[in-house]
Amino acid sequence: MGNRINLGILIILLVLVATFAGTTQSGAATVKLNYVALGDSLAAGYAPDGTLGKGYADYLAEDIKVAGLLGDFDNRYAVTGFTSQDVLTALQNDKHTNLPGSPDSLGINKRLAQADIITLDIGANDLLDTVKFDAQTGTASFDPGTVMSVPAQVEANVKDIITRIKEVSPKAQIYLMGYYNPFWALPQESQDLLTLTLSQLNTALNMAASSMGATFVPTQEAIAVNSQGYLPNSRDIHPNQEGYQVIAGEFWRALKTKLDRNTLPSRQLGRQLSDNGVRIGGQDRFDTARLIAEATYPNPLNAVILATGNNWPDALIGSVLSTKYHAPILLVNDTPENSTATMNYIQTHINKTGSVYILGGFSAVGSEFETALINSGFPTAKIIRLSGLDRASTALKIDENLDVPTGGTVFMVSDANYPDALTVSAYATTYAYPIIPVPKDSLPVSVQDYLEAVKPSRIIIAGGEGVISQTVENQLRSLTGTVERYSGSDRYATSRALIASLYPDNPGEVCLATGEDYPDALAGSAYAGFWGDPIVLVPRSMDQPTKDLLHRFRGRPYTIFGGPGAVSSQNASEVQNELEK
Repeated sequence: MGNRINLGILIILLVLVATFAGTTQSGAATVKLNYVALGDSLAAGYAPDGTLGKGYADYLAEDIKVAGLLGDFDNRYAVTGFTSQDVLTALQNDKHTNLPGSPDSLGINKRLAQADIITLDIGANDLLDTVKFDAQTGTASFDPGTVMSVPAQVEANVKDIITRIKEVSPKAQIYLMGYYNPFWALPQESQDLLTLTLSQLNTALNMAASSMGATFVPTQEAIAVNSQGYLPNSRDIHPNQEGYQVIAGEFWRALKTKLDRNTLPSRQLGRQLSDNGVRIGGQDRFDTARLIAEATYPNPLNAVILATGNNWPDALIGSVLSTKYHAPILLVNDTPENSTATMNYIQTHINKTGSVYILGGFSAVGSEFETALINSGFPTAKIIRLSGLDRASTALKIDENLDVPTGGTVFMVSDANYPDALTVSAYATTYAYPIIPVPKDSLPVSVQDYLEAVKPSRIIIAGGEGVISQTVENQLRSLTGTVERYSGSDRYATSRALIASLYPDNPGEVCLATGEDYPDALAGSAYAGFWGDPIVLVPRSMDQPTKDLLHRFRGRPYTIFGGPGAVSSQNASEVQNELEK
């Protein structure tokens, strides 16, 4: 009898444990994605000086890897000089390409059959083969009729290529690259026809992709932001490493919108609220930041960003470094001994040859943190402190590490309070756009000098004239062509206005954090920025305008940053009501 009672109790306990486990962790398993890159020298990684290094495919593979999603990566079928006919022939003949130490026992078709993601950059050499470049004069000669016939032939070949890929790998996602303009240094008379043909080539590629169920990835605008910087050799079409990273960023943005977010590692770490929603919250702000870091970057890393969790400016401004360095933002308390969650994460997740970026001066993050890091094995040279005399100068010191191209976008936020900058931080992190805090009524000379140097084509002011005056806006207008201001009646209205403008398309996921305090959104900006998602600020009591905004994202996965003390259970329930189908 006693054994039966014990057995019954055991069964009940097992059921309760299983039930509890099902409500605290997402049920979807993390997937691993096999990635194959096909195409020409851009995927192979040829540099402007003719050497072979990392191409956009390598950087895209790194993005997938740091997200904890990469299975196998192979770009052996990316060959310099390849035309669309060459790729088609390789598929028809089941091309095998042996690499040093890696014989090709599979061949192109079997390798594609195992792929989940396939990128294809092809067609540029079809065009370049019709053009003769004079290396001495920097001019080009070509037959206009022959050049103009290229796009139609490329479109036909690409359709055949995608058809054959789908025959061997029907479930793989295929991403087809659009080309940038490499002819910026040619005389205008040569540029006119070539750029017209390039535009027609991109149109043909786009049409081939859309008609065959592939995704077209444009790169022309992204490279045009800084053509001379990304294409430093005027007589070579290949980008430098910064240019390849920009191209990879365009692929990554296209790819991550199609990923099943419920299979991401973050869904395993968060507490499941519903089929589509999780909460990532720890015992305090420091532990929450640690959990967000693990959710964003589950694998070992080469960099981490440290900022005080007891004030907002440094971390909020420095969040823009996160995506560039694939580095989470961790918050520290007043001493290493009171920052155990952060220090333990660094010990277990950051390679000892990696870099630690400390934001702010010694009054923000004391020297004892540097001592603790050195004692734990980090080289002194790899501990990098970014600080200035005030908030604006610290921001400019941080921005020096962004390698900001001319003609980009810069955000202006108040240096007196954090709310408007919270929403901006996620978007700025995605694109590595600078965030500069400024006083209400004057624009510091150092900021004016910085803007004159980077020559932004667009400045966005976050907040109304109560936080950044019309006087400052007028000063900004004298420095650039376009100045936009987004504001509302309060921090939540300003946040909604910014999201409506910055995220016109539905994101892959929606992030939420309290608007009453900064730490959770601050640490969460690294997660949201990496995935290209907005952070919606949740008021203490959910209002109708916020519900209306959430309703726009209905059916999207969502992540709440912070525990019930930050975003209450009642608010989480109302979020679920608006976002769940």
